Amino acid sequence: MDSDSCVIRNYCSADLGQYVRLHAEAESICGSVDTFLLGWLTGESLKPTDFSGENLFLAEEQGRIVGACRVIPELAIGRAVLRLLVRPGFLGRRVTAGLLRSAIKRASDLKAAIVHADLRENDRAARNLFADLEFRPVRRYAEMRLELWPALVVESKYIGLSHRPLEPGAETEFTLLQNRAFGESWGFCPNTTSEIFQQLNTCGYGHNGVILTYYGEDAAGYCWTAKVHRPDGKTGEVVGRIHMMGIVPEFRGRGLGRSVLWSGLKYLAGRGLQTVELTVDCQNEAACSLYKRAGFKLKTALVWYEKRTGLAASQV
Repeated sequence: MDSDSCVIRNYCSADLGQYVRLHAEAESICGSVDTFLLGWLTGESLKPTDFSGENLFLAEEQGRIVGACRVIPELAIGRAVLRLLVRPGFLGRRVTAGLLRSAIKRASDLKAAIVHADLRENDRAARNLFADLEFRPVRRYAEMRLELWPALVVESKYIGLSHRPLEPGAETEFTLLQNRAFGESWGFCPNTTSEIFQQLNTCGYGHNGVILTYYGEDAAGYCWTAKVHRPDGKTGEVVGRIHMMGIVPEFRGRGLGRSVLWSGLKYLAGRGLQTVELTVDCQNEAACSLYKRAGFKLKTALVWYEKRTGLAASQV
């Protein structure tokens, strides 16, 4: 069927049923999983604070939604992130390019100077599509995987450290801790307390899964874990995930990373999980080395693509 019969339009509430089915049946072109959006779509959490019909574009062909592209504004750092998914057979067609053009225009209207999307390194069709729209590769990430069993999680001893879960009511303090730990990281947009609170109340996440590491009475870092379905969403396998892990600047370079990671792995092992996955910036050599020493193996390489909208330079 010719793609000229396809209409690109904004999402409305009447599209919810079809949009849920699209997530179940279509292929996600972007490597990162829209975890918190999926939690809302499946009725397991509240609607994400960044969700808006004005920021979600649908491709509709004869009453059937065949693709979608969501614009996630991160205007505090001058960028917008795209999440693209299409039904099989539509990636190489003008339908997908139409979705992306609409999303790019929306990002520009929102005053985002940069548009980002992460693609699987081995997905040549998707990478060619983005290159045709003048996106360029700017950063490489690695999706890594660790089998906890039959291997044992060996505790890392560090004198003076203690680990404890995040307590309800301490979301503001945790938000400040995370923003300090990741403030200099590429692509990190500072969180708000309301965003953190919503994420903690998403199915599979929770306060107990955030393991804080203290040196004496000072918070030195944390390991935020989760229990999630595999990103492909089709096997039904439940895995552990290191959602975020960070150490505040004044405690870096002291060898705390292994102990912080161990606290999260121990928690996930205690929940009966056999597999743990995480995503890491390949330019973060210290983190990559830590995860490799812990036994993590490369699962998928991701490449972040960037397009400038013509606005002033961003902070990213």
